[in-house]
Amino acid sequence: MNPADPRQVVATTPAGVARSTNAGATFARGEGPGMEYAVKLRTAVTDLALGDNIISQCCHGLAEPHDPPPRDWINGYPDVVDTWVFGHLCGLLPEQASSLAGSE
Repeated sequence: MNPADPRQVVATTPAGVARSTNAGATFARGEGPGMEYAVKLRTAVTDLALGDNIISQCCHGLAEPHDPPPRDWINGYPDVVDTWVFGHLCGLLPEQASSLAGSE
């Protein structure tokens, strides 16, 4: 077991003996409830990022009414959040459609 690899976890058998498993291999095969939960979580995080983006644009408009909003940051924010939260899964989750269209 490589302790630096976040995909490896330690599981305990019914007899109480610790054994290592590679969670990444399970995700890569698309097996187990972890994949289903991760996909649902990713959808929820994307929705949250899009909502946060809307609120941030409103706050910017109130705080800086004469300055245009930073379009490059607004358009890229949902993808930055997705990479920050799920980047460690190294592409094990299914590809998600770009969220740029929903952020404008």
